[in-house]
Amino acid sequence: VVPKTIHAKMHNRLKRDLSKYSGIRFFMKADRNLTVSFQLGDSEEDSLEEEIWYRNVSVGKDWKEVRIPFNTLSLHKRRALKFGSNQILQLQYIERMDWVVHEHVVPRGTVGTIWLDEVTFY
Repeated sequence: VVPKTIHAKMHNRLKRDLSKYSGIRFFMKADRNLTVSFQLGDSEEDSLEEEIWYRNVSVGKDWKEVRIPFNTLSLHKRRALKFGSNQILQLQYIERMDWVVHEHVVPRGTVGTIWLDEVTFY
């Protein structure tokens, strides 16, 4: 089920330890200009709650290399405050990675394509 405010989402739920890396690199394009939110979800030891860390990326019709240093990610504060999380990006406890297009960017029901390729960590 996609939440009401999200129009489209690509996600990877593989748990991973990214503490040996300082960022992520990927190539992306779309069939129109839009903003995609890259998100990492981390957890705390002995907790089921996840924090969401994000960075918005503008993409268009041409392939674009995107490099995001993890220390430039912003915390989704409302969610963190709601669950009382520690508000620290813990790269050793990554629960998921998402690429999200929010409904305020592209109206629900719009058909489109986003390409994602060569996801690597550096």
